[in-house]
Amino acid sequence: MTSPTRTALATLALLGGLSAAQTTPGQTIPAQAAPSAAQPGAAVLLPTALPGTLAEYTLNSQTAIQLLDLHYEAKPGQTVRAADLAAANTRLQARRAQMEAAYRRASQTTTTKSFVKVLPARDGQPVLLSTSIVPLPDAEHPDRQTNAAVSTTVVYGPDGQVTDVSVSSSDARLQRYFQSVDLQTLIRNSQNDGATAIYGLPLTRGEVRSRNVTFPMQGIVQSLGSLGGAEAASSVANIQASPVVIHTQTRFTGNDAAGNSLFSQTYTIDPWKLQFGKKGGDAFGMQMAVNLSNGGGSTVVRPDGLLQAYKVTQALTMTARIDSPLEPYSMVMALGLSQSTAQTLKGVTLP
Repeated sequence: MTSPTRTALATLALLGGLSAAQTTPGQTIPAQAAPSAAQPGAAVLLPTALPGTLAEYTLNSQTAIQLLDLHYEAKPGQTVRAADLAAANTRLQARRAQMEAAYRRASQTTTTKSFVKVLPARDGQPVLLSTSIVPLPDAEHPDRQTNAAVSTTVVYGPDGQVTDVSVSSSDARLQRYFQSVDLQTLIRNSQNDGATAIYGLPLTRGEVRSRNVTFPMQGIVQSLGSLGGAEAASSVANIQASPVVIHTQTRFTGNDAAGNSLFSQTYTIDPWKLQFGKKGGDAFGMQMAVNLSNGGGSTVVRPDGLLQAYKVTQALTMTARIDSPLEPYSMVMALGLSQSTAQTLKGVTLP
């Protein structure tokens, strides 16, 4: 399972690596396909823990970026001698080690905490408050990070579907971002991320729920890009990104000896494109194409409906074409990114 925010952050990680490598010479949401309907009478997964129950989790995340290919090509409409192009590529390959080092610096491993508290029901509907600590780029020191708390309150209907969401953050930049996102986008994000995507699934062994969701990635990338400060916000201000379509499948595989419910997930993301910068020989510009993005994971849910463990991996490959001012060449790069996230229950405090 994945979320558009996570996908956008993965893309921004690649953009950050590109930036490092280059230092040396109100939206309408498309309709969501309905999830597979439960069989009549089938039990569905819901959070049933008593109000006041507090669960603490450890969250481990790893991101790795790899430079797969690097070369120059003549810009469209430019005439370049073969010998000059070969010489330019020789010089470029001499810089490859430096660029690979930039991507290694962009790769990271983080360990944080998160908490889930069961709140009093609203009109008989379960309510969960999730609080997590997320690392953010420091606006004044781009090479450093700062931590911010993000709190999400989610209300679930009798069928396990999200009926209401509110998100807040201790970081003013994130708070502005969440305030700019409409309710339906927050709901769809919640229904595609973590254990939240499991609620409402019929507890019938082998039952599969499929969901296809479209997200307006342009606004998400622009909003998240602004978290890096004025320079980062300026670099993505005129970005153009195609919508992202996420296809997910979640399967209930049964119960373990402790009565926990076990689920497996797979997902794919359709190819999508992103570009920014002005056209013309005297302006910087870049085009990116995400060619392959898929992943999967597993989720273990306690008998009271709270998460026991969650693992997900994501991999994507992309190509980037970078046009520098007054240069007759375009730099063409192929990049790979892999992400893994594991959330594990550390302890539960009962009311």
